[in-house]
Amino acid sequence: MSSMGHTQRLPTILMTDMVDTTHEPILLGELDGTCKYVVKLKDEAKDNAEFLTNVEAKPVALRLAATLLPQEETSLLAQAHGFLSFNVSYQFCNHCGAAVAPVEGGVKKQCVKTECRKKVYPPVQPVMISLVVDPKTGNLLLGRAARYSKGMYSLLAGFIEVGESAEEAVVREVMEEAGVEVDNVTIVYSHVWPMPSQLMIGCYAEAKTTEINFDKTELEDCKWFPESTIAAAIQQQYKKQDEEKESEVPITVPQRLATAHQLMKMYTERTLFDHVPRNSGKL
Repeated sequence: MSSMGHTQRLPTILMTDMVDTTHEPILLGELDGTCKYVVKLKDEAKDNAEFLTNVEAKPVALRLAATLLPQEETSLLAQAHGFLSFNVSYQFCNHCGAAVAPVEGGVKKQCVKTECRKKVYPPVQPVMISLVVDPKTGNLLLGRAARYSKGMYSLLAGFIEVGESAEEAVVREVMEEAGVEVDNVTIVYSHVWPMPSQLMIGCYAEAKTTEINFDKTELEDCKWFPESTIAAAIQQQYKKQDEEKESEVPITVPQRLATAHQLMKMYTERTLFDHVPRNSGKL
């Protein structure tokens, strides 16, 4: 990433000896009247001080970069990472085994064998993530996986299986992970999550049952939390650095970039109900 004043931006990389020329540049499209490409750098580029100085950039983790960039460049970053991962990992035709070559600016791959010529597109993995609400109390169902940072809870999520709708996936995943039955499932929000190519489909669901019997192989803990706790955890993230002090909020929630964060924020600010009808109880 590079800095322009106090604004973080994606750097401009010219064709230097740090570019891995075994992979062709990939056309991403046009932004601000300029065609944008993504190139793969050699592994040693991130440790080459002279190169990083020349392009006025520094290497940062993808998740951190996405929280620092302007919105239009965050989308560009997601697209670039997805296309680059596809081009690097997909080298042979899954139909006949022959080599494949990039076509149409690198956004597709095509088998080089004349008898085959099969085209392949970058995969997109749909994932449902569900804000489950107890309609009688307004409480939210959150789970905690062992890999999460200390004190963090998030919404329940899972891959959508073949032959399954997003709404059906919500019902299945919440039952499998938490033992809670839900209905009134509504899709309210979607977001690209380039790790490497997931499409997060944010859903709202209402609990028909509230007793939790969570899958201990999937989760370390699973609880109902009052809306006030969620709102406080979100507000804590938006405090300025110099205002931060020891937090009295018992949990943390995912960072702003995450679909879970956006769904919880929409719920606590009541903008969620621009998309979801209020059915019953305290909602």
